[in-house]
Amino acid sequence: MRILPAAAALLLAVSEPVKAEGSEDFAPLSCNDGLPEEPLSVDDCVSFKDAVDDAIAASGEAHVPCGICAKVDYIDGDVIEIPHGINVEGMLYFPSEASVELRVPHLFVQGILKIDAPTGRDAIKVHLTDDTGADQMLIPHSDNAGACAMDGCNYEKKAVVVAGGKLDIQALPDPSCPTWVKLKSIIGDDNLIFEVGTMAAKCWSERLGDEILITDTVYMGMPYKSLTGTIASADEVAGTVTLAAPPLDKDDLPSAGYISTEANDPNFPAEVAWLSRSVVLDADVETVTVDDSFWWCKDEEEKKRGGHLIVDQTPGVAQKIEGVEFRNFGQGANLGRYPIHFHLCADISDTIVSKNLIRSSNQRCIVIHQSDNVMVEGNIAFGHQGHCFMLEDGVEVGNVFNENLGTDGWRLSCSESIMGHKDDFEASTFWISNALNTFTDNVAAGSINGFWFDPMVDCKKFWDEDPLNNRYCGYDLTKFSGNIAHSNLLEGLKFYKGGYSPQGIALIEDSKSYRNYISGVRLHTNKNLLFKGLLLADNGIGISSFDNVGQNEFEDVHVIGLTEKARQLWVTNDLGEMLVNPYPTIDDKTRKEFQDIGLGDIEDMYQVDGIRFAYDPDVTQLVLRNVFFEGFEPHTGAREFDMLA
Repeated sequence: MRILPAAAALLLAVSEPVKAEGSEDFAPLSCNDGLPEEPLSVDDCVSFKDAVDDAIAASGEAHVPCGICAKVDYIDGDVIEIPHGINVEGMLYFPSEASVELRVPHLFVQGILKIDAPTGRDAIKVHLTDDTGADQMLIPHSDNAGACAMDGCNYEKKAVVVAGGKLDIQALPDPSCPTWVKLKSIIGDDNLIFEVGTMAAKCWSERLGDEILITDTVYMGMPYKSLTGTIASADEVAGTVTLAAPPLDKDDLPSAGYISTEANDPNFPAEVAWLSRSVVLDADVETVTVDDSFWWCKDEEEKKRGGHLIVDQTPGVAQKIEGVEFRNFGQGANLGRYPIHFHLCADISDTIVSKNLIRSSNQRCIVIHQSDNVMVEGNIAFGHQGHCFMLEDGVEVGNVFNENLGTDGWRLSCSESIMGHKDDFEASTFWISNALNTFTDNVAAGSINGFWFDPMVDCKKFWDEDPLNNRYCGYDLTKFSGNIAHSNLLEGLKFYKGGYSPQGIALIEDSKSYRNYISGVRLHTNKNLLFKGLLLADNGIGISSFDNVGQNEFEDVHVIGLTEKARQLWVTNDLGEMLVNPYPTIDDKTRKEFQDIGLGDIEDMYQVDGIRFAYDPDVTQLVLRNVFFEGFEPHTGAREFDMLA
């Protein structure tokens, strides 16, 4: 049982109810102690086909009993309907030659789910169905009888549930292959040949016909549009991939003519990501009407609900989820139902969530809730609603987020009471509610916010009431380095509302925040933050600092009002004359959309400021040390560009 500080009671009151109040954790089943470890021979496992046939004949679950290994012996891509779901108490093993689509309302893992890297493309799909419209109830193994209420645990619809069990999914043929890279150059004028480097070209040459993603890096207040295309060929020696046709955006339109690369825009290249996997979790999608009571929202909204995966109250069991595509997962405005969700697992050291693809998520992406020491690395999230990579309650520690890419995010719902007042209506790609975690070399592109530090509580108030509340407000940042936030509607790096104010110095280093419509860095009620080695460029405001409670420092920071590339693209009129306003004025239709979704009236950025701050004679707000400004011309008229404002 996890012991939380006093303030936790205030936060946990809005946590999602998954099981009966007072229920116990799930534990591994002791009857599986004799199961074989890899490699598995034919003699180690029984036929899963037989279990499915028995289930269909009896109109029941396909059941793998505790202590038994069942091997998935479908190899021809068959589509198998299992109307009452799968319950794994022993081991369900997908060998590399398995090829099948299983259509089920639920997949319960109380034992072990083991998936080896498939030898074929598009080899394994688990599609979660909603044919009956019924909630999915888990009746636990007798070893875990105290973990659920008398009638079982209700996981609602289209559920993959790990309850005391273990996921051992290693679905990548070569785990060393990159899932995304920086775009080096585009060869020719037809947007077909993309230089991605020798390693990516070698790996992706084995996946001809797969999709790739090219992020949008020239967004400055206009609709954000990443591009996708299909790989026709690859040249390992040249380090290139050739597309079957020029890449298109979500409206099936080609690029406006400019894609950033290391060659033409050296500090701000687009990201290129691989968008296919051989193991897919997919789901039926239903549309529900949600009653929105927030004052600035519409009375009702339609939300999409697909599948969800939850590792539920399973402490001490290391999980591995590698190389899986999650498509149409997440259930809009339904608390606790996310594509990947670690729920109340406490210490799960050695857990790895690596190189997965989360595509078209209806609610959040990878959510860590009162769970510690998870490695989240190399994942791609393309198209998400609400926060994406998320620490949910502000008590999660020891987790590592490394080299993840999140792009094309949007707000979830104005139903803040439904979603626990986590500000999903101003979605961020990374939502950081506790600083005792590591964030390195991640990219947050094309959402409403990039990286948002929000300890979720009024830190000054809690400090005054109980020093134990430093679990939220007072701990130093473990590590934040090498991260990039670009092309977001509001802020790139956001420190807002809760007032993160560590006792020591929290170092935010060697990161970039650029082409965000409002600001690159936003500070509000903070102190003891040191920003070192940052590059801030083409933002409406480089650094916005207001109402801080102490001193924050910027050292060795480069602030560019407008880069030469931005000036080439946006700052001349039809006659080639310099315009004062580089950012497009938001049109009435877009402004109305912002208002309808609760973002209020987004102001047009008529000027570019380096640092905008409020004067406070009682508190030193900012210390600037070796901060270099450039690109703030012209300095004329009421709409001048100011380095300091």
